[in-house]
Amino acid sequence: MVTIHKRKVRSNGFGCPLHPSQVFTYLLFTLDFLSFYLIDIVSLSHNTILISLLGSVYLILSVGTVFYGYISTKIDPSDPTISLKKSCDDKGVYFDTNSYDYHCEICDSYVLTGSKHCG
Repeated sequence: MVTIHKRKVRSNGFGCPLHPSQVFTYLLFTLDFLSFYLIDIVSLSHNTILISLLGSVYLILSVGTVFYGYISTKIDPSDPTISLKKSCDDKGVYFDTNSYDYHCEICDSYVLTGSKHCG
């Protein structure tokens, strides 16, 4: 017999506690950013055109990485049916379960058949 443990579902990647790989990635990116500007750029101090070009390109790429990392971490990965059911329950509206083939035992809700939302 399989035991199902109910646990709080995170709404996005910013929920605490952070996963160790998230913390490692944030630390690694910060160290990479600092080492580029404090070591690599300083070592190229004799060529101001190259410093300006590389520094600008790296800064643009770094800002893009941080922006898209933030956007992807902020996304709610849960099945949209779960939020629809919660919204219906909050408003007191009937939620039709006949159009869903799968009932998840872990989060006790109806979800899309291909949903992979619970551990």
